[in-house]
Amino acid sequence: MKITIETTEPDEFSKLRRMLHADQYLEALNDVADKVFRPARKHGYNDPEIKALLSEDLPEAELLARLDLVAALETRFYEVLRENGVDLEDRP
Repeated sequence: MKITIETTEPDEFSKLRRMLHADQYLEALNDVADKVFRPARKHGYNDPEIKALLSEDLPEAELLARLDLVAALETRFYEVLRENGVDLEDRP
């Protein structure tokens, strides 16, 4: 593919740079979904700090409240993406 773009506006160069990195941004958002939210639903976290915050040694009500918070944040994450027209399934 060959594209020629001509501009003298500095703001346009910034927009172009963001467009050229769109795949990297999408991959980063997928990583957030997979590494931040998915472990709470699937196999647990490897990160010691997060593991400690979600320790099974906590009283059950507190552990469930913390897991509910993670679930609510995940829901909000996907809502924000949808509100901005971002579809993480839209891969080449």
